[in-house]
Amino acid sequence: MRMVEIRRHSIAKKGDERTGGAYLSHAGVDLARTVGEAIARPDLVLASTLPRALETAVAFGFAVDDQFEVDQSSWGGIGGSEWLSWSEPFVEARALVAKGGPPAEAAEACVRVWLEALTRVPDGGRALVVSHGGVIELGLVAAVPDADHASWGGMLAECEGAELDHDGTRFTDVRFHRLG
Repeated sequence: MRMVEIRRHSIAKKGDERTGGAYLSHAGVDLARTVGEAIARPDLVLASTLPRALETAVAFGFAVDDQFEVDQSSWGGIGGSEWLSWSEPFVEARALVAKGGPPAEAAEACVRVWLEALTRVPDGGRALVVSHGGVIELGLVAAVPDADHASWGGMLAECEGAELDHDGTRFTDVRFHRLG
């Protein structure tokens, strides 16, 4: 059994401070440091190529082993602010994935990254992937399509995430990490 933990990046700079890929704010670094203390040391750490994901992984207290591209254009025009207005974002994400097109492609890309990460850890090992809100939700419903998505709650906030167990054939269990 192997496990992948997926976390959303921490709080990025806003407004006039937001530049080139949105770096973390001071509050974002502080939050990631606090959350990182509760994350078990992974065997592998992947972060998206957007600066806020890499900075979050480092603020968690872990060296990044590799990065991956997140094609935000493939999200089908669904932005974080739209997700925030949905009462059941995982149910909505499942419906989008089922329709196919860009959201389904984004979900499949997430699952590929997570599965590839699992090939790089030993049996019993764990990978940590730092990614982005919206795309993580799409990936989670694609990874565990038969789950009760209505019970999964709202969109993941900064530094929140989920652990997925993989038995060598499929993802078998999801455990969410909410900050309260």
